[in-house]
Amino acid sequence: CYLTVSSEFLPSIRFYDRISTTVLNSYVGPILSRYLKSLIKKLKDFGFEGILLIMQSNGGVVSPQMAIDRAAVTLLSGPAAGPVAGIEYIAVQDWNDCLTIDMGGTSFDVGLTMEKYIPTKWESSLGGFILNIPMIALDSIGAGTGMYVRYNEISGRLEFGPESAGYKIGVCNEDSGIDTVTITDCSLILGYLNPDYFLGGKIKLNKKRAYEFIEEQLAKPFKADPYEAARGAIDLVEIHMRNHLNAMIQGLGFRPENYTLISFGGGGPLHVAGYSRELNFENILIPEWAAAFSAFGCACAEHS
Repeated sequence: CYLTVSSEFLPSIRFYDRISTTVLNSYVGPILSRYLKSLIKKLKDFGFEGILLIMQSNGGVVSPQMAIDRAAVTLLSGPAAGPVAGIEYIAVQDWNDCLTIDMGGTSFDVGLTMEKYIPTKWESSLGGFILNIPMIALDSIGAGTGMYVRYNEISGRLEFGPESAGYKIGVCNEDSGIDTVTITDCSLILGYLNPDYFLGGKIKLNKKRAYEFIEEQLAKPFKADPYEAARGAIDLVEIHMRNHLNAMIQGLGFRPENYTLISFGGGGPLHVAGYSRELNFENILIPEWAAAFSAFGCACAEHS
């Protein structure tokens, strides 16, 4: 039986915050425990003799057993690795300040570093629950390449999200079972993606199918060309990301001109020109291994 004792896990005042965090730990603990124990066994079978470390939401790493006992500390560990990687990446150029943006299929995660320092915060909200543990300060919105794009008959406008196709990609993936257009479908028919080399060629994308769905779902309601409708959908998402990014930076009292933007994730490099337009960042960097940039951050993290 997986057990979390609040007085041991989070010995602090404020009863609600402590119990909420304990509930989250108890919820994810059994799942993470099964996964890590299975991973440890597989690594042993493969003859792995190294040290396995697990990323935390505060930017550090811990042993698998500590991660199992304190599972809640890993809840936002993936996005947290981005700023850690960013600091290492700009250090080569002897720069100190950067903005890291991780854009995948479902979210747009922004992290800010100043003088090689990554800000942290203690209290966050996750799925409506308070999570009271130290975490890297990230700002996230639902905007990714897998976001569904629809025509709203009531408003007469194009809308996207909040649902996402995620790893199923979109209607261009014939095996996905998806029948609603996504941003990836729009990028595909516009020629931004190679249908024969998605994920290194592991998944073949059907450009003709994407075109037909875009024509029916997005172009016909506006009496527009499917290519115009696809470009409009991408513009809509990129403007949303740009406005959010600008509001976040300016709201903290900073200016884009003083920061190097590092864009990564599966969709980051594809959309960086659109969402960074007119923001005048000092530099824009796209790592060659953009899709694995957070994994690079995990390798750079310090043990805590």
